[in-house]
Amino acid sequence: MKRVFISQPMRGLTAEEITSRRAALIKAIRRDFGEIEIIDSHFKEAPAEWQRLDFLGESIKLLGKADLVVFAGDWASFDGCNVEHFVAQRYDIPCDYYVEECPCGCTAGMKGSKQ
Repeated sequence: MKRVFISQPMRGLTAEEITSRRAALIKAIRRDFGEIEIIDSHFKEAPAEWQRLDFLGESIKLLGKADLVVFAGDWASFDGCNVEHFVAQRYDIPCDYYVEECPCGCTAGMKGSKQ
């Protein structure tokens, strides 16, 4: 089964907003790729003392287990997503891009663009 890592903007969003957008994105990915395993990179119970680089470091560890990395929304405007993209490209992990969002801000209507 294909393991998928999702790189999505999270800064400035509530946990509920992230979870909602992520659920819609997962639905779209499953529509396009069928049976997949999502690597959970949304650290809902992270230690309070974690800083931005703690989250990024843990994300990169998980990204290394992926068969595919999906970049969502306005990922290119966020430092962490850009670092994840660099790592995926540098280590030859296939990438897909879901960048068009619905007017409500979810990702349900997105279409992947394989690059």
